[in-house]
Amino acid sequence: MHLDIAVILPAGYRGGTLRGALNATRMLALGAAACGDHVTLSFGHLDDPSLYLDSDFEELRELGVRIRPFRPQVVSAASLASLYGEWVEVPERRRAPEYLVFNDGVSNFEDADFWLIISDRLNVALPAHRRYAIVVYDYIQRYVPAIFGQTADRTAIWMQFEAYAEAARRADFVVCTTQQTRSDCIGYVGADPERVRLFPMEFDPLSDDAAPPDADARPYLLWTTNSTHHKNHLNVLEGMERLFRRRPDLPHELKMSGVLTHLFDESSKGEPHFDDPYIKRVRAKIEECEAVKRRLRILGNIPDGSYVDQLARADVLVHGALYDNGTFSVVEAAWFGVPSVSSDYPAMREIESRFGVPLEYFEATDPDTLAAALARMLEAPDVARARLPGRERLRRHSFEATAPGYWSAFRDAVLDAQRPPA
Repeated sequence: MHLDIAVILPAGYRGGTLRGALNATRMLALGAAACGDHVTLSFGHLDDPSLYLDSDFEELRELGVRIRPFRPQVVSAASLASLYGEWVEVPERRRAPEYLVFNDGVSNFEDADFWLIISDRLNVALPAHRRYAIVVYDYIQRYVPAIFGQTADRTAIWMQFEAYAEAARRADFVVCTTQQTRSDCIGYVGADPERVRLFPMEFDPLSDDAAPPDADARPYLLWTTNSTHHKNHLNVLEGMERLFRRRPDLPHELKMSGVLTHLFDESSKGEPHFDDPYIKRVRAKIEECEAVKRRLRILGNIPDGSYVDQLARADVLVHGALYDNGTFSVVEAAWFGVPSVSSDYPAMREIESRFGVPLEYFEATDPDTLAAALARMLEAPDVARARLPGRERLRRHSFEATAPGYWSAFRDAVLDAQRPPA
């Protein structure tokens, strides 16, 4: 079997989404080779040198993947027909008044047999004649309606949600990595259950090694987060405040890292989003939590190497989101022998089960349960560390080990999409 596949990152993603796109591409390449199939791969990303460096894609080039920057272009249905000619038997669910073209200055990825779009943040339909799959990570707004902000009367802003949902409903198939997201895609968005597929989750450790610990450094808890509402900062801060007030003898600092978390520091005044309502509420909460404020160090969005060093030296990793597709930070922490405290929601239970990483749970909206969970873990840190899986067990879920299963799932879904309905 031979397929020409374009993996396309349609928006300016970095962080976990970029890593997910790179891993998916690597798994398709390695998995096809392992299964004796032939695949030609392209990787499309926004043509934005301020966002992406050539080095971001070096590992893909080494696998023979063609890197293709593009500029998004919205065209009318009539213009698209003039570009590519008329097509027949376009399904009704694919038709739209205008379409999004990924203009790479060559073929707009028309030379590919199939597109894999990562993720669903598309506010314009893809060309009706294109065959594509789309990766959906979560539907947070179902559980956290204010995730995209609120109007003056506190009505949730839904951004382009209906367009995102349409992207999933129109796809030949949808890729999900947790059962909860698959259920949401079917029951909440209304995608055809037969076209919503559960793919294996992979683990890609940032590094095998970290800088040696500093014996004289103050111990700390590492809170991995970002600046968005679903990360539950207000409840986590309150839980930390209760812990430190009840246990003033604890020597620990609290370090916060993640994308745009520097906005929670007054020194970032004048930057974009500094005055966003939610950002201001978090800064006010930090001022209110005196015990936390004395211990808090905001690291911001630090490079991977620095993050690895911070993670490996932490006593505990804290993850407090209200809801998402789960975080691999708890698996990365286990890789370095660091136990994690996590809010309790379905995706984290799935990650705990798949990777065998035991988590100390708390209720996301109950700060007392966070304080209690951390107190339990800090009372017996050696016990918590001893329960963690070793690296050999975690390697069973590396992207290299997962690649054959990922490719097989992808190939089978493409073949199923080609079959006429019964």
